[in-house]
Amino acid sequence: MTEPRRHDKWSIERAAHAALLTGLGFTPAEIAANPRIDSTALAVNKQLSRLGILSAKAGHEIRLTPAARSAFEAAGRARQMTAEGIAREALVALARDKTLLDNVLDDGVTS
Repeated sequence: MTEPRRHDKWSIERAAHAALLTGLGFTPAEIAANPRIDSTALAVNKQLSRLGILSAKAGHEIRLTPAARSAFEAAGRARQMTAEGIAREALVALARDKTLLDNVLDDGVTS
């Protein structure tokens, strides 16, 4: 006898929820385990790929100092996001504004 199949169709609501969780910094495995998603990490990755969304994958971590981690966690709690989601938002904001990036780095080099 075969195992019962998990969801094999992605409704708009389900795909949107997976995209939201991705934006909040959840990994595909964490998203797959969410009761509203109820899928596998591979299926989540495939769906996010179809939507043109890059997911958080293991092996792409940035190691932070405890103080920096604490700051990102506090900002995340205030915004109901993960520390990783906050860090990603901060990096994207820096990447969008070359002057801001140069000022933050403050190393005398301009981009």
